[in-house]
Amino acid sequence: MIASLDDPEARYCVKRSTEWTGYKVHFTETCQEDSPRLITHVETTPATIHDSKVTTRIQDALAAKDRSPETHLVDEGYMEIDLLVDSQHKGIDLVGPVPSSKTWQDRVEGAFDHTQFHLDWQHQQATCPNGKTSIRCSERKTWRGTPNFTFVFDKADCLPCLVREHCSRAKIWDVS
Repeated sequence: MIASLDDPEARYCVKRSTEWTGYKVHFTETCQEDSPRLITHVETTPATIHDSKVTTRIQDALAAKDRSPETHLVDEGYMEIDLLVDSQHKGIDLVGPVPSSKTWQDRVEGAFDHTQFHLDWQHQQATCPNGKTSIRCSERKTWRGTPNFTFVFDKADCLPCLVREHCSRAKIWDVS
């Protein structure tokens, strides 16, 4: 979608309570207590590019200028497990809060999040807290190549389940 006729690359974005049309600017600066703060790199991206997609680009640009940090302090948006590993391979200690899970099950008391399902990797099956076993497993890769698995359960098991509301908010459609 074109958000600005004056700049076709500008994008509309919302982050928490801030809305804007344009770009994101990612600043890298020194942070030694006994030294002045200096900006060592500036990266500009379309507003819709997630911060975590810029971490590697920033580190590579710093390395190209012989400015790789020993420790790279970042906020949650720039962190992912794969980035921690990649940074270690570059000799950079990536430090910041690991993103918390964003599912409703993590925030609702008594809800079943992924940690309450038993996973049998050998048979590629998941067992729910009510004892039902998945009927199918599919795998896809995230944009960084990390495996992501989806376990599908039989509707005949889930629809009549007495604890279903702890698992899913999917609507039940009566087709009778």
